[in-house]
Amino acid sequence: MNEIVQKMGTSFHILEMSLEQEEYLTEMVHGALKKHSQDDINFLEVTQLLDQALTSVDQLKQLNTENNNCETADIFDDEDELF
Repeated sequence: MNEIVQKMGTSFHILEMSLEQEEYLTEMVHGALKKHSQDDINFLEVTQLLDQALTSVDQLKQLNTENNNCETADIFDDEDELF
């Protein structure tokens, strides 16, 4: 992002723009790039949070399965045989 802004700033003399036009264009490009960078950061953060949520759900499912297996094993003793 900084490289793009820097290259544009050094190439304005080719475009023969006034200082005011250069500043406006630089701010516009810098703002757009900054916004897109922030959107990318937000997307990555949301993706990481969703991954963590899915991991937690998987862990809860596993614990639930283990608890159900333990409860089932406790209900039946060696003495409780059917035929």
